[in-house]
Formats: sequence, C-alpha cells, structure tokens
Amino acid sequence: MNRIWIMMVLLLFAFCLKAQQYTTYNQKGDEALQQKDYTSARMWYGEGIGHCDLYSIEKLTEIWLEDEEMRPSMRNLMTRCLKCLNDKAELNDTAAIKLLVTYHTKGIATPNSDTIAEHWQNKYEELTNPYAIYARNLIEKRPKERMRFFVGYTYSIEMPVGLTFGGVQEKAGWYVRVRSDLSFRTTDHTCKLENDLSAIVDPDNDKTYQALDIPNKKTTFAGTAGFIYRFTDWLYGSVGVGYGERNLLSPFMMTDNTSGAKEFIWCNNQTFSSKGLVGEIDFTLRFNYLYLTAGAHTMNFDYIDLNAGIGLFF
Repeated sequence: MNRIWIMMVLLLFAFCLKAQQYTTYNQKGDEALQQKDYTSARMWYGEGIGHCDLYSIEKLTEIWLEDEEMRPSMRNLMTRCLKCLNDKAELNDTAAIKLLVTYHTKGIATPNSDTIAEHWQNKYEELTNPYAIYARNLIEKRPKERMRFFVGYTYSIEMPVGLTFGGVQEKAGWYVRVRSDLSFRTTDHTCKLENDLSAIVDPDNDKTYQALDIPNKKTTFAGTAGFIYRFTDWLYGSVGVGYGERNLLSPFMMTDNTSGAKEFIWCNNQTFSSKGLVGEIDFTLRFNYLYLTAGAHTMNFDYIDLNAGIGLFF
C-alpha cells in the first residue's frame, strides 16, 4: 500500500515538474519577445515544439509574420509546427485549425493555397458554429430554379403585330421580339418634302409628277433583343436594342409627256422615313402564368411609339 502511495507521489511530482518546464520556456519566450529579441524567443518557444505546445506554435507564427529576417533560420521549425497543427486538426482542435488557415493563406512552411485554406476555414466554422454551416449547406443544396420561357403578343400604333419570345431564370432573363404592320409595299420612286410639298427625287424628264391629296401609307418592321431583370416575383423590367425601318409612302400621279398616259404611283418619302437603331424599355406584371407588359420604343430617336402586350409563361 505504501509503495502505491509513493508511486502516485512520484508521478504527481514528475507531472508538476513537466508543467513547470512548459511554463518556464513559454515564460522565457514571452520575456524575450517583449524585448524584440526574436532570436532568443525563437529558441525558448522552439522547446515547446517537441510537445506540440500550441502556445509556442502561436508565438513562433507571430515571429514569422512580424520579422522576415528571421524566416531563413525558422524554416525547419515552422515545418515541425505545421506537422503539429495537422495532427491536432485531425482531433478537431479549433485553435490548431484556425492557425492552419493562416499557414495556407500566408504560405508558411507550405505553398500558399486558397483552396486548402478555405477547406480549413469551413471546418473551423463547422466546429464553432454548426448552425451557420447548416444554413450554408441548405442554400447550396437548394435546387436551382429552371428557366421559365414565355411567348406573347405585342401591340403598338406604328407596328400593331408583334411576337415576343424569351426566358427568365432566377433574377435575369432574355428576350427577342419582331414587330411589323404587315404592309410590305415597295417602290422604286423616292420623294422628299420641299416648300411644304412632296417632290420626286431624280424625276424622269419625260414625265410630270403631281402629289395627290390623299392619305399616305407606311410600312414598318423592327427586330430587337434584350435583357430582363426580375425585381420581384410579379414585377420585371427589360431593355432592348435592335434594327428597324419605317417607310412613309406618298401618292403621286405620273403623266407621260409624250403619250399623256397617267399612272398612279407611290414614292418613299425620305423626309418622314427612318431606319436604323431601335431602343426600347418595358415593364411586365406577372400573374402566375399570365403576364401584361407596357413600354415604349424609339427609332433613331426620331419618334416614340408606345406599346403593350400580353402573353403566357410555360
């Protein structure tokens, strides 16, 4: 029985002696560090690496980061620190894991790697804040919303027949649109406004041209494509650009000066015709599968035409 007590006392004494030893080298290291004596501090803290003393590792890391001139003499020491940290990290030691993030970010005793640093950072968050990691995983596992396509009819005064097709996924989308008045008149004659009257451009000298006081006609078409942004589940906005033409046709009576024969013709009135860039903006209200749009478009900024539309998502 006495032998057992003696053995317990000896073990306790050895443990206390060892603890005192740990306290001594860290204490000596702290004193040297306060005096900016990095060489002595490195020596004292280095004694703790054999025991993987985390406090010693933290202080050696601090010296490495603060004094670049000390780094050549610390490379072997920091490699041993890294091994200790990896061993402790396998046991889910959060302090060691946090230091590993620094080691891989700063490239201490290992090539810097943002990927590995992110791995240990995620591990640290998982151990210290499991609810945050759960929320992040929940977001990552949320199924991505599929693209919802739509098709619709678009009306405007200048181009009453229009078709729009596109798709929206998450917060953004796209569309293409074609519009026309379905009037495909063509003419070889051109005219322009002179002194408030329409006059033929490059007329045939053997013929006489007289402008008629009857309504003009027009042919219009446009093709556009654009970007859609979803503000809310029911409100969307879109902008688009494209190409378009608006041709105003004016009526003339053409008379042959030799035979007196008369012919009714149309001419493309250059004064009121336009072609080139089309810009448009729309807002869309969505009601489940049904949507309504309203907006405006312009061609070369010569005029503005309002438009509206209706369509379906599918």
